[in-house]
Amino acid sequence: MDNIMYLIVMWAAAVIFIIIGIYAMNRKKTMWLGAGSPISESNINDVKAYNRTAYQDSTN
Repeated sequence: MDNIMYLIVMWAAAVIFIIIGIYAMNRKKTMWLGAGSPISESNINDVKAYNRTAYQDSTN
């Protein structure tokens, strides 16, 4: 029973992180994921590419 509860919690957490990642990649404004300091949108040419890179860097 403990293993089933563990799997449910781990899969729920994984789904939440995947949803945050999809949201970050598709967001039109910059996404700050808590790693480093926030960057102004005026400093970024391609916000979607920045969000995609920011999410990939935070998962490594």
